[in-house]
Amino acid sequence: LGEIYYDQLSGYKYLHSITLSYEFYTGVYYESLAKSLNLDRKTIIHIPNVNSQESTGNKYEEVNHIIDIIGTIDHQGDNGILYVQSANGRMIKVIDLVDDRDPIARANKQKYLKEHSEEKDAVDIIIALNMAREGFDWPPCEQMLTIGYRGSLTEIVQIIGRATRDYEGKSEAFFTNIIVEPDATRGEVITAVNNLLKAITASLLMEQVLAPKWDFKAKAPKLTILKPESEKGKQILRDENIYDDLLDAIRTDLDVVKANLNKDNSAQMINRYLIPQIIMEKFPELPTNDVEAIRQRVVSDLVIASSTPVSDNTNGKAEEEIGPDTADPKNIKFIKFANGIILDIRELDINLIDQVNPFEKAYQILSKDIDKPTLRAIKDAIDKKKGRVKSFTDKECFFYWPNIKSFVEAHGRIPDRLSEDEYEAMLGAVLYTIKQKQETRKNER
Repeated sequence: LGEIYYDQLSGYKYLHSITLSYEFYTGVYYESLAKSLNLDRKTIIHIPNVNSQESTGNKYEEVNHIIDIIGTIDHQGDNGILYVQSANGRMIKVIDLVDDRDPIARANKQKYLKEHSEEKDAVDIIIALNMAREGFDWPPCEQMLTIGYRGSLTEIVQIIGRATRDYEGKSEAFFTNIIVEPDATRGEVITAVNNLLKAITASLLMEQVLAPKWDFKAKAPKLTILKPESEKGKQILRDENIYDDLLDAIRTDLDVVKANLNKDNSAQMINRYLIPQIIMEKFPELPTNDVEAIRQRVVSDLVIASSTPVSDNTNGKAEEEIGPDTADPKNIKFIKFANGIILDIRELDINLIDQVNPFEKAYQILSKDIDKPTLRAIKDAIDKKKGRVKSFTDKECFFYWPNIKSFVEAHGRIPDRLSEDEYEAMLGAVLYTIKQKQETRKNER
């Protein structure tokens, strides 16, 4: 994973760590909720899906029970806010997004949240079911308290992402998942949860949940782009379907994604090697000059030199191959990303569990702080799984030969195929292939 990702928490001014916890209970979830709910934190509570085993089947009654845990309703404001007097003497501002019986009232609540999302004192607790996840922005949010097992890493990442915005006074963010106690030994559950924590942390990095929000875009440099000379080359750029198919192939290519996860010269590696390779594989009849012309057009359109090549979340979302039962560690094996990466998280030899505590009649599993050192550990573990540079065709060797000469002129040495620099390693592998081919042809004479 690229340095830009695991360095994000260091780049934040206020937020420095995330804590993930899984709390298992027996009975009805809201009977245990009081121990999980910290009224001093800005919190979003997601009640369970009505089809889940944690649900009672009556979402309105569940919300009432949650409000009773918070305190006693004092009054309701015109904007739909419930003013709840808590046991600790505070007046807690609660917004209920679960109640959908009055569409106008619900729309007014959503409008209020949108208009006052940056204000710390606008609201304290939001109760939701399917809302307040992806696309919902509430920077002061400190804790996501989610009831019911979520079988999708994409959904979990979306939920956690609501609490990872940098905001003044917020040094920590928390994700707590409250789940009915599974029918398994504690050791099995701990193993499964540790695997899930690794999967979540890797997905947080992949999905760029920790990326800062920029309010500006860098101006793209003006480029003089070559134009293809062959009819086929012209058709590729002229036909929108063909060209879009090429862009999709580049965005979702496994080698492109792997290169994007490496810390050094990922853009150069992708621009100068992987993109032309994909072009040549898709259109083997293209002349070398046209490959370069189309490469330049692709790079210009994707703006790879100045941004993350595969930053489109529609191509970067993750989906794990896991079953609904968190108790079975065998069900949590792989993270399968939509862009092609399959990561066996069992190979990441990292323990992310900090402690196991009593929780009601069951127990709580608390993660270590997900901070820069933890993210770096995950990154290093994933980096060890980088793919090897493959052998090259004659056409590829011919295409990259000028790059090798340029490298030698710039550095005064030939590129090392064992270099930690991905681009240099690729050029070194091309040069090695050329020498191997020359040796083979020499022996055949």
